[in-house]
Amino acid sequence: MLGEIQTEEYDANFPERVFFDYLADAYCQFFAGKDEFGESERQLEQQFDNRNADRLADIERLQEENDQLLRELAQLNVDAVCH
Repeated sequence: MLGEIQTEEYDANFPERVFFDYLADAYCQFFAGKDEFGESERQLEQQFDNRNADRLADIERLQEENDQLLRELAQLNVDAVCH
């Protein structure tokens, strides 16, 4: 369907899943004697940034489709009044 976000593309558990993966990795690092998790934190941030970029792209695409439909509707209204 036009303007629809596919359900398989949207993972409602994404935040929890990604954060759980981060915690599991940090936990393993901690038990390996590390107490700085900068790389893991950067990876976590990058995953959220990528996800946000995808959502922003979806919003922009839907806005463009909406604008096009509004133009078409306006033209149909003009055509209906003129005929």
